[in-house]
Amino acid sequence: MQSNNFDEAAEALARSRAMLKAMVPVLHASEPWSLFDRQIHDAHFAAVRRLYRSGTDPALAPRRRFDPD
Repeated sequence: MQSNNFDEAAEALARSRAMLKAMVPVLHASEPWSLFDRQIHDAHFAAVRRLYRSGTDPALAPRRRFDPD
């Protein structure tokens, strides 16, 4: 069943287009941290793996130097 609310649909489309237009600068600003970039993706998940391993394997955890003071 169609309700033929063309005016409402047009308004909704205009609102969504305005929201998308407002998001463009934010998306451009976040590009340097995008996980869609293969090098950033690989570096990020390598760091996550190191963090996970250091939390589960005490031998891999970073240690502070002994300071007797």
